[in-house]
Amino acid sequence: MGQIDPLAQLTDARRKDTPWYKLVAALRALEAKSLADEEGRPWVKVAAAASRFTTNQLRQMDRTLSALEALAANNPRLSLAPILALPFSHLELIVRIAKADRETAEKLLSDESGWSRRTYRDLRHRYDEIRSSMTGRASSRSAGQQSRHQFAKTCFELLAVEQNLRDLCGYDPDTDKIRLLKWTGTFQYASPDFVILHRVNGERFVYGVECLLIYGDVHEDGSVREVLKAATEATFFKKYFMFVPPWAPIGVLGQHLSALKLHTVGRVMIDARKLIPLDKPDGAPLPNRQDLLLDNYYISEKFVHLLQKS
Repeated sequence: MGQIDPLAQLTDARRKDTPWYKLVAALRALEAKSLADEEGRPWVKVAAAASRFTTNQLRQMDRTLSALEALAANNPRLSLAPILALPFSHLELIVRIAKADRETAEKLLSDESGWSRRTYRDLRHRYDEIRSSMTGRASSRSAGQQSRHQFAKTCFELLAVEQNLRDLCGYDPDTDKIRLLKWTGTFQYASPDFVILHRVNGERFVYGVECLLIYGDVHEDGSVREVLKAATEATFFKKYFMFVPPWAPIGVLGQHLSALKLHTVGRVMIDARKLIPLDKPDGAPLPNRQDLLLDNYYISEKFVHLLQKS
């Protein structure tokens, strides 16, 4: 029996009460083939018209599924199949809980015996309690800055582990020289959080790392802005990595990277203090502007120091 056509799966889905995760699978299948249909319409708009859901609703379903997939992938106690049988409204709220208190969200998802008696009101009350406990510690802007600072700190600590650097950059510790740096240089075209200097057989390469503390429930424009920033900055680096938490719109970021053919940009998920590469950046950036960065005084000096290290 052949696979169901994605558009057929989406057609009149609201009336048919098609499971929401099947709609996400159908939309992902369409977007994996191309950015738009033969008339130039984005697939998400085609899917919205066919299914009678809005584009925002479909994207929210996709973000929720991505977050649940990330939770299940990194917790052996969680099985995705039974979780998806829960009402979408419950799951969407649990994903929001996970952003503030991952452990509580995992406990809620793993407690299958309590699913039948747990109401949306119960979950909403738990979510409000968690939010209230975080309110008042700092202004929302200050809290956001502190959270991003902590996320970047975690990313740097993970990158400082030699095996992680080796996995990410593919260097040979016996013959290559490598150094991780917090970016403090002056370069008007790019300013990643960290850079990795790599010298091998007399050649110099620089990798850029950007730490993105973005959430799955932000408007899609936020993801587009980050990808467009990466599209410019990546042209100055051999490889460019976007470090994201599990609840980020990882799937949406991947779709934009694929649509723009940013083959030297890779997503890396940071979860439970683990560094999990999701892509394998390859090839040369287009256009290739690596020479401009290598000629930068700050970078040149750091390579000199790297060469002098024993």
